[in-house]
Amino acid sequence: MSSKRRRGALLLAALGVIATPLRAQEAGTITGTVRESGSARPIASVQVFIPETSFGSITNENGEFRILGVPAGPHALRARMIGFAQLDRRVTVSPGQTATVDFALERSA
Repeated sequence: MSSKRRRGALLLAALGVIATPLRAQEAGTITGTVRESGSARPIASVQVFIPETSFGSITNENGEFRILGVPAGPHALRARMIGFAQLDRRVTVSPGQTATVDFALERSA
């Protein structure tokens, strides 16, 4: 490999290393808790996600969720679980920040 090509390859590699952290700064995190409406009991195993994307999470035993790497900007966020009415909320994610969204789901018939 010629020295000119080697320098070009090194430059491309360096740009890739620099660009990756920059893209990561354009994303944020969404966290929150899902509880049962009325009793305020945390609900485990609820799907919390941004519809029509691959971004989502499942609540833990404390009803908590965390979605990492969400692109900055406004999003619809959905919580659903069998036996409860689905609930949608709006959230705006800022680069490098954490947005908090809490849900209170009502039991469905």
